[in-house]
Amino acid sequence: MSYPHTYIFPGAFQTVVISGPHLQVLAASGDVVHSTAKDDFDSRESVLKSGPVRCATVDASHKHLVTVGEDKRMKVWTIDGLKLLSERELPKKPTQVLFARDEQTILVADKFGDVFSYPLQPPPSDPAKDEKKEQASEFTSHENQSGGTLVLGHVSLLTTALLSPDGRYIITADRDEHIRISWYPQGYCIESYCLGHKRFVSAIHIPSFAPSVLLSGGGDPVIRKWDWMTGAPAGEIPILDAVLPYIAVRVAKRKRWDDGDEEGEGGEGKKAKKQHGRKGRARNKAGVNATVPPDAVAEGEAKDVEMADEMEDPHVTIPAGGADTPEATPAPVDVTVAAPAAPEEPVLVLRRIQTVEVDGTQLIVFNAVGATAVFWCPADATSGELVHAHDMSKPVLDIVSVGDGLFWILLDAQWRDSSAPSGDTTATASPSVKLVRLSPTLLVEVNDSPLLNALNTTSIVNVAEGETPSLDLYADIVSMPKNTEVAHDPMTAEGKKNAKEEGKRRTRQLLAAAQGGTPTPASDSVEERETKRAKSEGESV
Repeated sequence: MSYPHTYIFPGAFQTVVISGPHLQVLAASGDVVHSTAKDDFDSRESVLKSGPVRCATVDASHKHLVTVGEDKRMKVWTIDGLKLLSERELPKKPTQVLFARDEQTILVADKFGDVFSYPLQPPPSDPAKDEKKEQASEFTSHENQSGGTLVLGHVSLLTTALLSPDGRYIITADRDEHIRISWYPQGYCIESYCLGHKRFVSAIHIPSFAPSVLLSGGGDPVIRKWDWMTGAPAGEIPILDAVLPYIAVRVAKRKRWDDGDEEGEGGEGKKAKKQHGRKGRARNKAGVNATVPPDAVAEGEAKDVEMADEMEDPHVTIPAGGADTPEATPAPVDVTVAAPAAPEEPVLVLRRIQTVEVDGTQLIVFNAVGATAVFWCPADATSGELVHAHDMSKPVLDIVSVGDGLFWILLDAQWRDSSAPSGDTTATASPSVKLVRLSPTLLVEVNDSPLLNALNTTSIVNVAEGETPSLDLYADIVSMPKNTEVAHDPMTAEGKKNAKEEGKRRTRQLLAAAQGGTPTPASDSVEERETKRAKSEGESV
């Protein structure tokens, strides 16, 4: 098993490739100049400890590389020599890392909705000043012990961010359909909002040939265009029908409210949620009071469970003597076998939006998480019929423009379709990287590149013994959509009742029958309620 290439940063003389936790620097000839996968690399243990790289970026001059792994430690490297310059711990897991225009400032957007700025080189620590640092109060979102400066904050998880071409504005997008344009570095000054998305925004881009236009996409079936300085919409391109047939990766949906701390932070700094009801109170008591013997807790919980089951079981028979009569006999319970789960529906999550001008035609190029194709269309397209697709047979992880219509395509070469035969060996024979040349209506694969050959052979990093690669290449399919569907929503159930409501109804009927009366309908059984009539101006108050 080997790591797929998840990031590639091509330069004039050297190319940086990231595979799982490992970093590599390749020359234009394809030779691997530096690699953290080598046994004699100085910081190899630190690299493996950080886990797979989640965010990475390089500066415009291609001198420095910034990476952040699973341990939330931001590392700054020199590309020439691949030497570790500094290492700082971030307060929260990042979603985007980028360099400011001066190449001396690093901007980090995180899952808490904040953007922090950090100097390229951390200032020398002063123990006297560190002791006087103000402790976090109840009004502080989270501590930042690495000297970061807060630029701006959202109330939702930030998905992506970018700077305007002149570096004066920072554009941020979140999972609550918002796109915000703020001054930089005065992030508290908001220039405009681009509002109109119905679902999360996961990709934004400013074309070099149209710097006043912002392209955005995510879970919506369209790519939207904006005049980002004013926030006015400038058009949209339908893409759903073109992308949907190529989404090959399906992931089971989360349950409602199953977002976790910071959307996957693992409950860091959060207390366990209290559970309600008799069962929940016993569990809460066991969790809060650690001195209570476990046998006593278990006994109390068992009693609570027994009582709760008796009260909520819809098949419990209550005699005329009342609920305290010990001769109540439960009726047999019907057991039904659940039907097999239906296959998961494809979820649209745009991964990257790029633009290029080829043969006088301005093109928009994009890919989606879990889709096996690269998509492109004219920049002025208004119909989904103008969206072209080129199938790569494997899920496309990323697309990176090289210039002159050339793109690097990173693939999940080891992915195998679940419907394929068990003996299928196409996963091992597929390349990890492809180099393609784009035209207005055609995409052609380029094979005569020594760097391409090296990316598919000598730069492949195998998973060492003892390593557990948890790459989560398609985590955005699960984490981006907000699961608002409810299995039993009282506002849309249309008269359907769950087991607890059905048990209460049967209990009322049995009690009424035992007393020789008729059951009183519950207040929630009324199908329609009379709405309040607004008083006219002539009526007295």
